[in-house]
Amino acid sequence: MRFIKNEEGVVLHAYKDIVGVWTICIGCTYYPNSKPVKEGDIITQIQCDDLFLNVCV
Repeated sequence: MRFIKNEEGVVLHAYKDIVGVWTICIGCTYYPNSKPVKEGDIITQIQCDDLFLNVCV
């Protein structure tokens, strides 16, 4: 995970990626409940780590 964090960066608020998809954390576009990331979403670093390990990998 450290390599990906260093390469991709960590963003704890929703942002549009280069193709215009709402993204958060380390490139995650969905949450564990299958809801998409949306404008205005904010998460903590702990939530990001959990999201990345359980959903985005």
